[in-house]
Amino acid sequence: MVSLIATMLFLRVWQPKRIWRFEDERQEDAAKVARNEVAKRYTAGQTAKAWLPFAILSVLVLLWGLPSVKLGDEIKRRRPPLR
Repeated sequence: MVSLIATMLFLRVWQPKRIWRFEDERQEDAAKVARNEVAKRYTAGQTAKAWLPFAILSVLVLLWGLPSVKLGDEIKRRRPPLR
């Protein structure tokens, strides 16, 4: 999680000198400039909503590794085997 945040902050500051594009993308970009279009900006709420599934998955994986959650595994192992 820390590495994702560090990458996000880095990419807000750093910009490449030259952005490589396919030929059809160059034509599309030129058309957008001619139409005076700007890139869509997302609100903080929209961004948070988009990251929510990843955050939920990260929390569940973190909880899954805690010893108190692993206790359920030990309870299953204590049962005598069925014959």
